[in-house]
Amino acid sequence: MIGIVTESLSCMTTEDRNFDNCVIVPAYCVWDNKIVPDSVREYPYGSRNITTRSPSATDYFNAFCELSKTTKEIVCFTSSQKIIPSYENA
Repeated sequence: MIGIVTESLSCMTTEDRNFDNCVIVPAYCVWDNKIVPDSVREYPYGSRNITTRSPSATDYFNAFCELSKTTKEIVCFTSSQKIIPSYENA
């Protein structure tokens, strides 16, 4: 069975995320200097003081290690390298 690694920015559906061999690597929101996992929520200050951070190489490494315990083949899907550095980090 093939495992899948992707980032939270992939907008996978809940059904997709429940696939047994899928690991979602979280992007992060930096909100007033506080790092919180990427999620869909309303922020009380609109877009003021909010930035995003793509998953790091370590985040991807940990996801690959976790998934390699249950599968021998892994496919990784990331956003375009022209948009964010997730491609290079993966």
